Amino acid sequence: MTGASITNIICSIIVGRRFDYDDPLFRSFIENFSKQITTFNNFSPVVIWPWLRFIPGNFLGAKTLNISAQTIRRGFGDKFIELALKDESEDAAPTFITSYLREMERAKRQGLDTTLSMDQLRVNLQQLFIVGADTTATTLVWFMVYMMNYPEIQNKMYEEIHSVTGPDRAPDMQDKAKLPYTCAVLMETQRLASITPA
Repeated sequence: MTGASITNIICSIIVGRRFDYDDPLFRSFIENFSKQITTFNNFSPVVIWPWLRFIPGNFLGAKTLNISAQTIRRGFGDKFIELALKDESEDAAPTFITSYLREMERAKRQGLDTTLSMDQLRVNLQQLFIVGADTTATTLVWFMVYMMNYPEIQNKMYEEIHSVTGPDRAPDMQDKAKLPYTCAVLMETQRLASITPA
């Protein structure tokens, strides 16, 4: 569930909307995305040596990885682009997709040599989900584990946050300088539970 929540937050930034957890498009995306994450990691030979995908058959799962990546890029990428454009209005906050498309159009109008393209946008969307959702969800799980094991730290964080924000609002980025203990705990969680290869 943590992964779905994080993915939904990333959707709000990229697409400009959050999905109901039982939305068929969102559920299908989560299933395909989870399959790609669990089947292939950074240590997969196909990721390390991409040329393996040219070996006939499904050598080391290269074909499976390619199909999964294409499904996410084309199938979901195109749907997310369509939704972002459909929801775009003058008073709506810009999304990653609408900002990218505006910049691509500006570069095209000015005749600039650019790598901005629809294919690159699809790749960027896929990478943002892979890098953002899985690592953030894993970090949050580790944070919860640490807080369960160290309730005194959790209480000290709570007291600090409560003293800064009071009972009526959540912390925001402007509060960061006033929350040194909380920031230190979060950084220490990321250090101890290093979730990416060194």
